Order: sequence, then structure tokens, then C-alpha cells
Amino acid sequence: LPAIPVRHLTCPHFYRFGMEGEDEAAFTARLLAELEAVIAEEGADTIAAFIGEPLMAAGGVLPPPVGYWEGVEKICRANDIILIADEVICGFGRLGTPFGAQKYGFTPDIMTVSKQITSSYMPLAAVIFSDAIYQAIADNTA
Repeated sequence: LPAIPVRHLTCPHFYRFGMEGEDEAAFTARLLAELEAVIAEEGADTIAAFIGEPLMAAGGVLPPPVGYWEGVEKICRANDIILIADEVICGFGRLGTPFGAQKYGFTPDIMTVSKQITSSYMPLAAVIFSDAIYQAIADNTA
């Protein structure tokens, strides 16, 4: 089977990927403009979802810049793109709130969780989704 095309965006880590002379607000604006440009290039109707970790664990616990997730959510909502939070690492209180999405002020349509769901005693994972996603599944299930 052919691979599903996946587009990657600039890592939202200001320390590593901010440009010389760019402050955090400008960095966030640049990342959000990049997301909007990719959506325009690809066509919103061809994008299944935006998925990301609220706080990136891969690469060294990388906090997002201020306003990043709120901006991503706003863009996804405006373009009818499903927003998925990968909460495998930062879910279940690891960031001081029940989920990373709460810490960073956004509401995902879908969350993937695992590891801390059983305190890692047994392998278990789950997918949590909004009422709208549930209803779309229910309406299309025999």
C-alpha cells in the first residue's frame, strides 16, 4: 500500500528554531503562518487531522511558545481540521494539569493516551474523542 502523505511543520521550540532577532511572539506568528500556508497549499479538504504533543517529549521535553496551541486550535477550527493531542507522555497529570491540552489552553477533538493510564504496570492505550467525533462515527456505523 502507498504511504499516507504526512506534512511536517517547524518544531515549535523557540530556543532551537527561533531566528536571530525574533522574539517568542514573532516565532509563534511565523509557525502559525506556516501552518496556514501548508493548509492553503494542500487544501483543507485534503487534510485529515493535525496531531502533536502538547509538550514535545521527543528531542528533550520541548515546551511550545506562548500562544502556539491556541493558534493551532483556531486555525484547525477555521478550516474544519480535526485536532489531535498526543497525550501519551504528558497526560494524566505529568504537567500539573490532568492533560497537556489543559495546561496549554486548547481543546482537542481527539486525545491519544497510554503509559500513565495504568502507571505503566500493564500495557494499555486509549483514544478519547469529543461528542462531535463520536457522533460522526455513530452516524456512519451500521
